[in-house]
Amino acid sequence: MVAGSVSATSDGSGHYQINLAAGQHSFTLSRDGFIMFEGTVTVSQNTGGYDLSMSPLLSHDSYRVVLTWGSSPRDLDSHLQFGGNACPEVFYGRTSNNCGGVTASLDVDDTSSYGPETITLSNLNSCSDSWWGASRCSKWTYKVKNYSANYDNNNGWAESQGEVKLYNGDHLVATYTVGNVGNGGHGHTTSNGNGRDSNAFWNVFSIDGSGNVATCTNANCD
Repeated sequence: MVAGSVSATSDGSGHYQINLAAGQHSFTLSRDGFIMFEGTVTVSQNTGGYDLSMSPLLSHDSYRVVLTWGSSPRDLDSHLQFGGNACPEVFYGRTSNNCGGVTASLDVDDTSSYGPETITLSNLNSCSDSWWGASRCSKWTYKVKNYSANYDNNNGWAESQGEVKLYNGDHLVATYTVGNVGNGGHGHTTSNGNGRDSNAFWNVFSIDGSGNVATCTNANCD
């Protein structure tokens, strides 16, 4: 890791230590076989540390979606829907699926805050579209559900600090933050996520068969 003029090398467990003055600092994370990660952190006297994650390199027709959030609400869920609903979605109840030669998998269902939850979508160029007349290669849609809204009246999207990063090949394609929904380019929420809402979704983006990424502007991402 490099932050300003200070650098450090992590140990075998990925831990590192850098002492920085209070304020905002730009950083770069790099490692062989992983996508370089650049960002900023804000350090205060009470800052105990940051958990930063990197994504392994991908093939040119594979994508990885990484969801992170804050302490409340505790449970946000990743959902990936296949084009035309021709195949069942990937989510905590079905953590992997192969549809038309395209594979999607969810690494873990985090129910105790922060994440990350990662969905990897592979082999888009190998997709076969013909299946009972349904379109499986038209697009894939990624959404986040606030599962905690089933029982948590007080913590919705505004409190979640939800962030989604989309990677492809060797680079970061886009970063979406739920706090910027409504300001353009960050997706669409079906509600504020508060108050016993069993349908609290953040509709983030879709990818079509040619690899074009579009930000959702409505609940159907169309």
